Amino acid sequence: RKTNALQDDLAAGAQRLAATQTAIHEQEIQLRRNRANLSAQLRARQAMGDDPWLKVFLSPTDPARTGRWLTYLQYLQGSQIDQIDAARDQLTELARLRAAAREEQETTARLLTEQVAVTESLRQARAERERAVKRLAGTLASRGEAIEQLQSDRARLEKVVADLPTGKAAPQALHSKEVLAAPTVFTA
Repeated sequence: RKTNALQDDLAAGAQRLAATQTAIHEQEIQLRRNRANLSAQLRARQAMGDDPWLKVFLSPTDPARTGRWLTYLQYLQGSQIDQIDAARDQLTELARLRAAAREEQETTARLLTEQVAVTESLRQARAERERAVKRLAGTLASRGEAIEQLQSDRARLEKVVADLPTGKAAPQALHSKEVLAAPTVFTA
């Protein structure tokens, strides 16, 4: 029963580990996309120059165009902040998933160790039962031989006792080797 429960725990752990590994892979892909977008935005900002806000304010263009540029820069900055926050969140989630994967691997290793111990314990118990069965079989065999000997002795004694009242076989039976081999006590 314990080995079946351990097998079930191992199978469930393997499924959880596979799901966690899949989630880690998906987070890594999303993080790469987010970094690529952020990198593209930073390159665009660098192409604008050192301080695009200052350039827009100091440029001699019409106010409508300056307003559009300021709105664009505001959206760009907001997007960059969102991308940076998302990258932080993804890194945090990735670290959590990796920790969960490590924990699941440790649990699996612990369950495997426990399963090996239970299997060894069962093997030892089985070996002890087999030794006990052999001892019992030996005891039964020796008792069986003793019972056969006792039954043989009983049959001989019953024959001697049956011959006693008649008086003809008793003297011969007393000198017989069969009767002398078995300890008997006669009362007169």
